[in-house]
Amino acid sequence: MATNWGFTLGDLSVFCAKAKQDGYDGIEVWTPGTEEAALELKRTVQKHGLQLGLLCGSWQSDFNTHLSEFSASLTRAVALQPLYINCHAGRDWYPTEQNLQLLRITAEANHSSGIPIYHETHRGRMLFSAPQTLQFLLQDPALRLTLDISHWCTVHES
Repeated sequence: MATNWGFTLGDLSVFCAKAKQDGYDGIEVWTPGTEEAALELKRTVQKHGLQLGLLCGSWQSDFNTHLSEFSASLTRAVALQPLYINCHAGRDWYPTEQNLQLLRITAEANHSSGIPIYHETHRGRMLFSAPQTLQFLLQDPALRLTLDISHWCTVHES
């Protein structure tokens, strides 16, 4: 899957054409923020014969706003029926129970849609460190991870 992180050579169609030309099976991009953008993404990916993986997240500091935005993004992501969804959810300062709420939402979406949903280890997020991630895995053995080990290295250096 080609990610558009750092891609500056053109719009979505140019990115998809380049990904296809470079031999990728699909692309991984952030879930669009509007229905119109989601439809454009779906059309463009299909036009280029690519599969779709989606990133889903929320950046708000206030938990209730974060929860609302994350839920809406997850709903848009599921509607696009991607190959998988990779979440950047929660915050390292949210209480465990609040972060568990986010995990429950994704578990429900996974169960109802059948789409694999993962949570990325990432500094500033609920899975910011190995010890913290272990605690979530012990509470939710079904939790599946996308491991970005570089973030753990950064956190553990301090």
